Amino acid sequence: MTTIHGIASSKDGSTLISGQFTRREAFPAPMHSSCLRLAPTPVDQWRPLPIPTDGHLELTLGDRIHGGTSGTAYLADVVSSTSTGMPPRVVVKFARQCRTLAREAWFYEQLSRESNCEGVIAPKCYGFFVGWRKDWDASQGGDQCSDFVFKPTHNAPSSESPPLWYDLADDELFNPDFWLYFCDDAGIKRESEWNTFNDDDDDGDIAAILILEVLGDFYPAPMIDEEALGDIKEIVTDLAYTGIRHYDIRHANVVRRLESSDKETSFCYRHQKVHDWRIIDFDRATRTLFTKKNPRDMQACLDQANLVGNEYFMGTLKPWVYNVQY
Repeated sequence: MTTIHGIASSKDGSTLISGQFTRREAFPAPMHSSCLRLAPTPVDQWRPLPIPTDGHLELTLGDRIHGGTSGTAYLADVVSSTSTGMPPRVVVKFARQCRTLAREAWFYEQLSRESNCEGVIAPKCYGFFVGWRKDWDASQGGDQCSDFVFKPTHNAPSSESPPLWYDLADDELFNPDFWLYFCDDAGIKRESEWNTFNDDDDDGDIAAILILEVLGDFYPAPMIDEEALGDIKEIVTDLAYTGIRHYDIRHANVVRRLESSDKETSFCYRHQKVHDWRIIDFDRATRTLFTKKNPRDMQACLDQANLVGNEYFMGTLKPWVYNVQY
């Protein structure tokens, strides 16, 4: 359970509302490949992590720090936590679409299962949670959700925002334009509560959040910093070895590590260093089996590093012009 103080207020601002969120399972992605003949999905690896049965985190919502296509991020102070090792401040990412954030949560879970990833090339993730606004009102003497103002706000959709190029609802999909095949042979995605969830049906009552590690500034595109770009190429290579293809590697999804972060737990054993940058926003990602028996997908994952520093990465190429294979 997570409680967030100051997540809403009365319309005149005189009363602050606290919201309660419960831990929920993430939304597994179908396995993807460039080949039509896939190996069976590794079931234990693909299933979402089990939900912890106890624990409580109490936060006070702070300032808005970023708004993007998949959600809006706020700083939050940790008031109390039953978990050891929780930092004093975290980032709370509020979903624009709950189902999409549930999918992103699954990728953070996948990274936590791999060595040399969570807190090394991507931020630490402290969980995926869902809350119902109508319950917040009832618990604090309010009348209806409409009587309160929800603090987190999202940017208006932009015509420059790249569209999701495959439908999350598809259990099996072959896309001939990009020669990609998606398969849910074990039914792991199909069994998820999020598989048939429609954000348009909940009337804005459900709020979904990811709680993440606090990071620094985004890469300052279009500036050319060869040392920084070299470091970013290395973390993208580390990501490739997990079989994850990000599909949106650009400056707005690369964030600097804070100097105050624990260097011992963020040490990269592949490159024998602590990386200065982290990759975020996995709402467009896919995952394949990274094995020598699957050389085409293996190479496609590794080729992601070649995209660091190109026009799309720097933001000088419009998303709809960008070849979505990358």
